[in-house]
Formats: sequence, structure tokens, C-alpha cells
Amino acid sequence: MDNKLIVWRLVSGALLIVLAVFSFICSIIVANVEIVTGKNITAVIGAYSVVAIYSLIVGIFFCVSYKKQSKKWIEYIIVITTIFLFFLLPSIQHYRNATYLIIFRWALLIFVGVGFQAKKKLEKIRNAHNSLENEMKKQ
Repeated sequence: MDNKLIVWRLVSGALLIVLAVFSFICSIIVANVEIVTGKNITAVIGAYSVVAIYSLIVGIFFCVSYKKQSKKWIEYIIVITTIFLFFLLPSIQHYRNATYLIIFRWALLIFVGVGFQAKKKLEKIRNAHNSLENEMKKQ
């Protein structure tokens, strides 16, 4: 049972790092569009950069701490910041070059949720499994 916890957290961290790379690439592309067209779309570049940096930080945290239990205050900070970014990014989506922000913000929310929720579900499964084993030993 412990291996599934390790795998889910590690997979979530790896997916967040991949999301960071894609978001960084999108920020570079949008920056080039701004240079070529002369439009002021700095907010979009900043939004992609924020998603890239945040995804990279959380992804590295998940990859480094996949074997051990993280402190609750760190988990709360990550969840609160993710929810804040999830509701902040729609205000920037009205720009034409911010179409991928919809996908990125949902992916960020899902990947962070998978990294934390898998732990709780596996604990419930482990507890149910242990209680069944105890009942079978009593019989």
C-alpha cells in the first residue's frame, strides 16, 4: 500500500514539472507575439510565468517529499495558493493569447489535488484493509 502513495505523489510532481515547462514555453511564445505585433499583453506573459514558476516549485516539492509525510502548514499553504491562482487566472483569460490558461489552471488544480488526496484515500483503504485482517484473525 505504501508504494501507491509514493507513486501518486511522484507522478503528480512530475506532471506539475511538465506543466511548468509547457507554461514557460507558452510565455516565451506570447512574448514573441508581443514583440512582433507590438500589442501590450504583458499580463498574459506574467500569468504564464506565474503558473510556470508555481508549478515548478510545487512539482519539485512533491518529487522531493514523496517518501515522507509533509508538514500540515506547508500543505495548507500550497492548497490555499493553488486555489488563489485558480480564481485569479480567469481575470486574465479575456486576452486572445491566453487560451491555454484555462487548461493550465485546471491541470494545476487537479495535479495538486491528486498529490494530496491520494494520500487520504490510501489511508482509508489501508485502515479498511487492516480492520478486515483483524476480523479474519479473530474468526
